[in-house]
Amino acid sequence: MKRFVEANDIVMLKADKTKNPPEIDELLLKLGNPTRQIPFYAIFPAGRANRPIVMDGLYASPDAFIKKLEEAAASEAVVDR
Repeated sequence: MKRFVEANDIVMLKADKTKNPPEIDELLLKLGNPTRQIPFYAIFPAGRANRPIVMDGLYASPDAFIKKLEEAAASEAVVDR
């Protein structure tokens, strides 16, 4: 997965919820996570940052993430046309 991220100039951010900062809970709610549970992932495709691709839960393989990242890249190509 690291190679895929680097090859596609993807910027990854991680929020630290260990001290329960309210701004992270607010963002989780805005992203459609009413329980504010983690892990929770949001991919913001270029050209449609107001409609992120969201995922929750644990994954044993990076394949699910790569598939969603590929979807995001494909949506960027459509926007560029």
